[in-house]
Order: sequence, then structure tokens, then C-alpha cells
Amino acid sequence: MVRPRRIHPLGPEELASRVRREYAALPGLRLTAAQVHRMWALDDSQARQLLDHLVRTGFLVDLGEGVFMRRDIAPGPVDSPDEAPLFD
Repeated sequence: MVRPRRIHPLGPEELASRVRREYAALPGLRLTAAQVHRMWALDDSQARQLLDHLVRTGFLVDLGEGVFMRRDIAPGPVDSPDEAPLFD
């Protein structure tokens, strides 16, 4: 059975801002795409797009194995981000 695509009540930029605030409030927060999917009631594709956007814009870094944390406090060197719009 195919589930209909859920539309998040917040727009893309508002959602990205909310996620940034959560990560700022909890500096050591490390989440996977599956956890983002559940925390913010997104479908898998939306969670992945949101994380990709936050990585491209330099807020998050993928620590490997799909674990994301704030770039400014990540351990070790990280690559430079690329600027790109959310939800291409």
C-alpha cells in the first residue's frame, strides 16, 4: 500500500529554521535521517532533503553512517559547504 505524501504544516524555510533552533538548543545533538523523519513528522524524502539542505548550507555535517550534527562543533575537519536552495 502506498501512503499519500504528507505535507508538513511549516514551509521549507520555517522547518529548516526550527531544526536549526533545536540543534542550537542541544549542542551535542546527533540525529539520523530516520530520527529527523520521526521528530518532525516528515516523509523519508523530505527528511533527506532537509538534511541535505542543512549540510549544503553549512549548518550540519554528516559524521558518517548518516549521523548529522552541527558543523561548528563537529569533531575533526569537515568539507566546505555549497550554497543551494531547500527542496530543489
